Amino acid sequence: MNRQLLLSFQGPHHPEILSRLGALLDSWPVLLLDLHGLEQDQIFSGLWQLEWVSEQDPQLMEKSLCSLMQEFDMQFRLSQSEAQPKKEQRFILTLLGEHLSTSLLAQLLQRLQQEELLVHGLQPLESQRLRVLELQLRTHQQLDRPRLLRDLLPLHQQHHVDFALQPESLFRRHKRLIVFDADMTFIQCEIINEMSQLVGCEAEVKVLTEAAMRGELDFEEALRARVRLLKGLHRDDLESLLRQLPYTPGVRRLVRVLKQLGYKLALLSGGFQLFVDHICEEFHLDYGFANSLEWQDGRLTGELLGEIVDGQRKAQLLQEIAAREGIVPEQVVAIGDGANDVQMLAIAGLGIAFNAKPVLQERASGQLNQPNLDALLYFLGLSGQELANC
Repeated sequence: MNRQLLLSFQGPHHPEILSRLGALLDSWPVLLLDLHGLEQDQIFSGLWQLEWVSEQDPQLMEKSLCSLMQEFDMQFRLSQSEAQPKKEQRFILTLLGEHLSTSLLAQLLQRLQQEELLVHGLQPLESQRLRVLELQLRTHQQLDRPRLLRDLLPLHQQHHVDFALQPESLFRRHKRLIVFDADMTFIQCEIINEMSQLVGCEAEVKVLTEAAMRGELDFEEALRARVRLLKGLHRDDLESLLRQLPYTPGVRRLVRVLKQLGYKLALLSGGFQLFVDHICEEFHLDYGFANSLEWQDGRLTGELLGEIVDGQRKAQLLQEIAAREGIVPEQVVAIGDGANDVQMLAIAGLGIAFNAKPVLQERASGQLNQPNLDALLYFLGLSGQELANC
């Protein structure tokens, strides 16, 4: 009768152990189903596992294994494997920071162990400015990914490290669409705050903007209240703002690399179409959606036209663009900073909170707290060596 058996063994690595064990297994014979922990043995704990199917009597196997394990000073356990093993899940955890300390790695590994996540590989990604490390994870348990990400936030704050946790799948390194928020993501300002300076209502607008981005006010209500304060602003006064938009460092390199790789790029903003159109034209972006201001005789009426681009509308637009391009959500990256980006980040295969408010950081699948937006490329699995050729 075929038996599905699991051998767990622990001890110091020896170069002959696998060849000797392989010869022993061949003599029975067995059908090998899985071998894991080898990479982890060479780096961390020395815990290996073999899973196989065999007709051999487990008691006879155990006697032979006992002799071999004693020779190599190793401990082992042979047990019946589950008849219907749980489906394995695989993930990639990317760490990014100026310094990745041993203290950080120790705390992280302890937390991963609590979730029964096995580290089965490490891959450094070369970078001139940052330390980047990919951890390959696997588990047979159902992982509560949002909860684990929230639990990792204290490590992010304590060690100044950014991270992203993604399912390891066909689509992880084959993303095709990246959706950006505009204000405080693609550009380094809140446009409506800049506009308010031109009409002398900066303080009132800034308070409403910050509360809306923290999720404390309804987005549409706060937006309409701020636009009413801008009533009378002349369109010509905005030309200087358009010419002097403060683009986030690294954004030009990021767009250039993404275009070389064939990505579609979209800008979804809770700001204004006038500015989004300007940015899309300058960077040759594929899509740009924002709110439309109403003008009369060249001046703002204090009202908006058409549907409001709030958090829900951003999520809808992301789905519509993906469908138009024949792209599944797992191939989409969304990046933003405020509460009105929560829904679009939740839909995307990879949602990144960029220098974001806590309300978004707690819900994103990755954090990026760097001055340069092009650090996003490391979360896509690119290395410094690959980027040097782009």
